Amino acid sequence: MNSYKQTIIALVSFVFIALNAQASTRGGYLTTPAELLIIKEKAEQNIEPYKASALKLYNVVQAPSYWPYSTFATSFNRDVWDGASTLLYGKALAYHLKNDPAYAQSVRDRLVQVAQAQIGSGGDDLGLVRHIPGLIAAADLIEDFYGWSSADKLLFKTWLASDKIYKIVDKVSQERSNNWGYMGSGAAAYISDYLIGSGLQVTTKNGSKISAEAAYLEANTVAKLRMDSGNNIMKCGTCSNMTGIWPSGRIPNETGRGSTGCYGDYLLDDDGSWSYMISAVNGLVRHAELLLRRGDRSMYDFVTSSGRGSLLQAILYVIDNPGGSFPWDNGQIEVLEPAYRYYRHPAIAAQLKIGTTSRVIAMNGTNATSGPNGFLDFTTLTHGFALNENPSPTPTPTPTPTPTPTPPPTPPPTELNIKVSEDAIIQHKYPNANKGTAKFLNLDNSPKSDVLLKFVVSGIGNKRVVSAKLKMKAIKSLSHGGVVNVASDNNWAERTVTWNNAPAVSVTMATIGAVAEDAWTDVDITTFINSDGTYSFRLNTPVDDKRTYDYRSREEGSSSAPYIMLTLSDI
Repeated sequence: MNSYKQTIIALVSFVFIALNAQASTRGGYLTTPAELLIIKEKAEQNIEPYKASALKLYNVVQAPSYWPYSTFATSFNRDVWDGASTLLYGKALAYHLKNDPAYAQSVRDRLVQVAQAQIGSGGDDLGLVRHIPGLIAAADLIEDFYGWSSADKLLFKTWLASDKIYKIVDKVSQERSNNWGYMGSGAAAYISDYLIGSGLQVTTKNGSKISAEAAYLEANTVAKLRMDSGNNIMKCGTCSNMTGIWPSGRIPNETGRGSTGCYGDYLLDDDGSWSYMISAVNGLVRHAELLLRRGDRSMYDFVTSSGRGSLLQAILYVIDNPGGSFPWDNGQIEVLEPAYRYYRHPAIAAQLKIGTTSRVIAMNGTNATSGPNGFLDFTTLTHGFALNENPSPTPTPTPTPTPTPTPPPTPPPTELNIKVSEDAIIQHKYPNANKGTAKFLNLDNSPKSDVLLKFVVSGIGNKRVVSAKLKMKAIKSLSHGGVVNVASDNNWAERTVTWNNAPAVSVTMATIGAVAEDAWTDVDITTFINSDGTYSFRLNTPVDDKRTYDYRSREEGSSSAPYIMLTLSDI
């Protein structure tokens, strides 16, 4: 690529990043583009720990094309995902700090790859719940990257909501009382939070479907139950009926896995009791930080009247216990950065060596093989601050209740119809033939015949899409009418497209129900259409279906042409 093109791409990327930094109203996950612009400026001014942590990030992520995890999207492997999820999150950070869209492109390509492969846990449910939040945090940071399309986002979100991912995460969240459970509830909260507003429902551990909003509330409720005394669903494998964080800070299901045992009020050795306590805190901190960025301090501040449930006390149980303390694990020291920013406790500061020349810079080592920390590895960059600074725990303020004014009358929804701009038949039997001018659109399996539709949507603007329906006029009656898929790109034209150069299927949207002769059929595509832009669909038939489906094309006249019916609201 010549220098002129590189300059143009960098300028376009900078505009996207700057606009996002100014317009973002979300709190992000561990950081936001707006915060990263400030961090970038301080690092460039040689202010510590910003400079050292930015350099550590660059050493880890290396070039945008650097990717040592060739099996990431072939099957789930915890050791691979330990590094891969961290590296993707690091590249998303580098996208903003370096103003380089090539990093965002690398993140996009890997997220699409793993979602298309429909990877599941393969039985390693703990590894999955540890590292899914890192993928979500990475996706959030490339939200406004021009190469991260609506189809890409839908594919990624649909995968997260499926039985491959959310069903497993929900099972761990609901049933485990130890560090697995803390990680699981955190992962459930990350996924459901990311899906809110998408219209997608998640698949629960029982196979039922619930909204993302309901799943988010459930994940947070379950996490706080676990911090207290649990419930009848959670399994207490190590220390029977001893769920929760006890007043001393011990988590019996973790201390019971080493010499300290279920009842020890202090650690006896830096064995399993020590390491598993730290792993549980890891899950708690990442979940507490998400809630904090949504204006909810309840997990950081949680404690019952009996003294149970305190996250801070669980940390101090390890590093500042009157009976016996041990240093925090160097391999998981990054967990303490968000905790220190919130609590400002001197014992945590001592572990991070704040105020000394050997101040800890998160990310142990020079690569992304990170162990259970996952995307928490870069928290000195996102949560560390200079000695002369006193930042708030998070840039997102806690909402202040205000009197609710009488709302103005809600304007009635408006309807917008978008006629198809291009349509075509593509046939496997004639791979180089163009069929863009036919008066009917034929779907068939024998011989194979698919249909392409393109719509240029305008008029949504700042309105909200209440519903979007693809409408086509059937030529004959059938019990169902084929499958609607999102096309992988919009780079086709009806007068030149053929089977060989047509865009592929990206993600399946819906199966068409019964169709009646010379009648309109509706397909709900609300989850895909949310803004002005160009949208393409590829229609086909189920693999084992021998029937032929025919719909009228735009060449037969505007009154019969496929169209999208949008219902829009001002709020």
